Amino acid sequence: SFVGPSCSIEDMDHDQLLAAGYSHAQLAAQLAALPKEYGTSGRQVVEMIDAYVEGINRYIAASRTNPSLLPVDYAAVDGVPQDWTPEDVVATASLIGTEATAGGTELAAAGLLRYLEHRLGTSAGQRAFAAFKEDNDPAAPTTISKRFASGEPHGVDHTLTAIPDDPLAPLRGTPTDTTAGCDLTQTPLQADITSLLRPGSGDSNALLVSGAHTVDGHPMAAFGPELGYYAPEVLMEEDLHAPGYDAAGSAFPGASFVITIGRGRDFAWSATTASTDQNDIRVEELCNQIGGAVAATQPDYRYGNQCRAMSERDFNEVGLTKLGGPGAPAVIDHKLFFTRDGVVDGWTTLGGRPVAIVTQRSTFMHEADSLVGLLRWGQPRLTHDAESFIRNADPISYSFNWLYIDDHHIAYVVSGRDPVRNPHADPDLPTWGTGQAAWRGLLPASQHPHQIDPADGVLMSWNNKPAPGFTASDDMYGWGPVHRVQLIAHQYRSELARHNDRLSRADLVTAVEQAATQDLTGVAVLPALLRYLGKTSGHLEEMRSQLRWWVDAGAHRRSTHPADTQYAHAAAIAIWDETYPDVVRALFDHLFAAGGVSEVDGLPSAYRVLPMEFALTPNGDGTHHGDGYYVGWEGYALTALRQLSGEHPRDGFPAAVFDQLCGGPSHCRSAIRAAFAEAFHRLAAANGTTKIARWTADTATAAQHTTMRGYDRITFMSLGIVGEPDMEWQNRPTYQQVVEFPGRS
Repeated sequence: SFVGPSCSIEDMDHDQLLAAGYSHAQLAAQLAALPKEYGTSGRQVVEMIDAYVEGINRYIAASRTNPSLLPVDYAAVDGVPQDWTPEDVVATASLIGTEATAGGTELAAAGLLRYLEHRLGTSAGQRAFAAFKEDNDPAAPTTISKRFASGEPHGVDHTLTAIPDDPLAPLRGTPTDTTAGCDLTQTPLQADITSLLRPGSGDSNALLVSGAHTVDGHPMAAFGPELGYYAPEVLMEEDLHAPGYDAAGSAFPGASFVITIGRGRDFAWSATTASTDQNDIRVEELCNQIGGAVAATQPDYRYGNQCRAMSERDFNEVGLTKLGGPGAPAVIDHKLFFTRDGVVDGWTTLGGRPVAIVTQRSTFMHEADSLVGLLRWGQPRLTHDAESFIRNADPISYSFNWLYIDDHHIAYVVSGRDPVRNPHADPDLPTWGTGQAAWRGLLPASQHPHQIDPADGVLMSWNNKPAPGFTASDDMYGWGPVHRVQLIAHQYRSELARHNDRLSRADLVTAVEQAATQDLTGVAVLPALLRYLGKTSGHLEEMRSQLRWWVDAGAHRRSTHPADTQYAHAAAIAIWDETYPDVVRALFDHLFAAGGVSEVDGLPSAYRVLPMEFALTPNGDGTHHGDGYYVGWEGYALTALRQLSGEHPRDGFPAAVFDQLCGGPSHCRSAIRAAFAEAFHRLAAANGTTKIARWTADTATAAQHTTMRGYDRITFMSLGIVGEPDMEWQNRPTYQQVVEFPGRS
């Protein structure tokens, strides 16, 4: 309604409706339920929302007679602010909540399983699937060492599993198409906002140290959330004080409460995304209430012994073209169907018969619950120490890691409205929606990973696995033996050794700052690769020498001086960026390439059946939003190289996978050397010289006519008229605060 129609906005509206297609009455019902479920706290949340809305509407009313109260963007797009409602606050919370969850990709996992079974045979394919899924990899780094077992099935009953005939086929009957010509109505203001308000999706991190390891004897923290890079940014700074309430920090526009980074009177907190499994794919068995054949998109389904009608709802919206936007207004119609499990994603077939696919989300109709916990954190009577902070995280339905600090303690807790599944249902695969695989309540607070003052005196989180035994969600393939949180861990240990086990705030910042410019694949995978290659000669030895110097210097992606146009170790970074994806492919193509290879900017980026980038370098996904090194291939590559070198890692690949490497493990060394040889010719062409030490570009940067340093720079996405200059790349949160409390107020 503000910037006018565009394809990206239509896509976002469609995706949000499929996740939370609420009517106005359903939004209001969620507010009405808060006092009933949470008593005084629920009533206070409703009162605060009403007051917040009243304040917004007073300002809007004043702006109608005094346009100077509005940012210049409104005049540019001929926009008039609409009155705000309490239901709009719940809708905003739903946008945050649907993104702060994980899971719901069981169809993709089923596609991977079926592919591996076809390639390797049923039994071997299942072992290979488990190896790549890494639900509970014993080598995965965790934030705390205390075990919290959750989500692991016991004796899978395969009759509960429901895998469609083609799990990866497009679904039928869903409003997936955008309006014809929607891409012609773009204006400079219409940036791609499909990732707007999607918290913690990338680089949120935290390093907290107990007073036993600090110069001042008090705990310290450097932590912050990652919310992308926008102009203007999608956070407000708030400082809220009233009788019985004291909180300051950041809030999402439209939600009013201090959320992802904040502080009370004597403590502070920050969040990283926890990726707990809150979504499941249900396959609905279809029926016909009036008898006869079942249609391909039949709106009736079976639950238990009953044939029920799906409920239907039509959503209609008109997108009016704004000033400067060519093209006609867009009229968009969305028809949604609902079962008791949730919104219908679409229809497909299983065993040749039509079935419906539904995403069941645990936070559905509980969008505003999180505000209860956030309210309590701002009430000194209710939250005043680590124990009460952890206790009051319970109502927060969002899937977050919360890190806490005061003058004596550090603490950690994982929030989320996490379902307890049937222990005999496979959590990685779609299940029948007929009732047998139904959830069995919610995971109690005592079983959410949490800890106060760990024995080693440190808490680290960078979207890694929370605790041993806490099973990865079905969409998480990155909780393996290599994770970027290990960069922080290494730098923290280095700072401790350098400063006699006592850190200052500057030392703490140095640890996270050093980790922010390191290339995880260069740190974790490259040393093993160089050892495996063995003795080399000629061009390969020159390339190997450049890489060795870079590794010995810490494998950083940064320049020597701010004015430099190139990275230090530019040749090594060019070699590694060019070659590493080919090394992954040399190892795993024999197993996965038959399923197809996806591309980004014309370059191979991922296997279609295992859809995550070979290398999520700073711009491996082409977004220029800074996120890096958050996929599983780093761990897969390291495990393969260690096994090829004769080691026996405890999470090593089974024979079903190991025997497929390079078309046979004995071929791997020559295959990797061939990858380097091919990269040499591409790099020589990209740089116009065969002198390796002079290389400053890889194929991607040469095609973009920029340097690697320039290619990696973080680009702010403009959501208004006033933009923001690019920023030097760092693998870091959008916002970060450094905190130490010397005492109590």
